[in-house]
Amino acid sequence: MDLLQSLKPQRWFSAHLHTRFEATYAHLDEQVEVEAPMPATTTQFLGLDQCLPERKYLEVIDIDVPSPNPTPVISFDPEWLAINRALHQWFSTTQYQPPLPDEQEARAMVAKELEWVNANIEKDEHGFIPVEDWQTFVKTAPTLGSDGDVKEEQPPAYTNPQTVSFCKMLDIEDKINS
Repeated sequence: MDLLQSLKPQRWFSAHLHTRFEATYAHLDEQVEVEAPMPATTTQFLGLDQCLPERKYLEVIDIDVPSPNPTPVISFDPEWLAINRALHQWFSTTQYQPPLPDEQEARAMVAKELEWVNANIEKDEHGFIPVEDWQTFVKTAPTLGSDGDVKEEQPPAYTNPQTVSFCKMLDIEDKINS
């Protein structure tokens, strides 16, 4: 619920709820300060059933979009980047996950890291952090059987340049490619 109340999307979809369910959630906040289009005052929720015969698990919905629609820009969310910086020390590459800090401490850490993100990561003229400024999407590894030989053993690890770039942008240790 916290995420729904924070993001205030116009629509919220969920799957595998064991039944089809529709609801309208009214956001009753008095005032919202954001650097984006005004969030919705209500959220239309749609939950779909399990993927089984005779169940309502798939639905096609037409959604009106404002016209003219500018070319979309894939961008990083500053708060999400701050969350990644704040909680990076708890990122585990083993089967054991260290306990996370309590919510109040985590929120304080994210607020501090949001200041870092705003001070250190350049935004474009529209206030966005375009992904393309930091990451070039490239093929990381050959596709299965692309060399004409299908192998049954575990393939080797490949360094992912997107992960390397992401960690460099956030000035955090690359725990994946190390």
